[in-house]
Amino acid sequence: MRTRVQSLLIVALLAILVPALGGCGEVNSMLDAGAGKDKARAKAADDSSGAQSAREKLDAYYNREPRKVEQDPNDPIVPCKLRGSTQFMRKNDCILRGGSAG
Repeated sequence: MRTRVQSLLIVALLAILVPALGGCGEVNSMLDAGAGKDKARAKAADDSSGAQSAREKLDAYYNREPRKVEQDPNDPIVPCKLRGSTQFMRKNDCILRGGSAG
């Protein structure tokens, strides 16, 4: 009886460990493949010495002067029925938002 319990425990242990240990090899191969991509990215970053970096482009975009939008003086402010409520805004803005100017 005791040997039967021991053999069942050994079989159960092997059933758990074999797939787990097999998965470790797959994870290692994925990590190795990812390391090659990091090297390629570093090389590409070194090759683009004359080009602006993405950070510089973002800084230039966000640090620029905002555009001033001229309002049409002939565009009246009207009550706009929008999503079940009435809001007051310019007629063109009401139409663009999908409301009904009235």
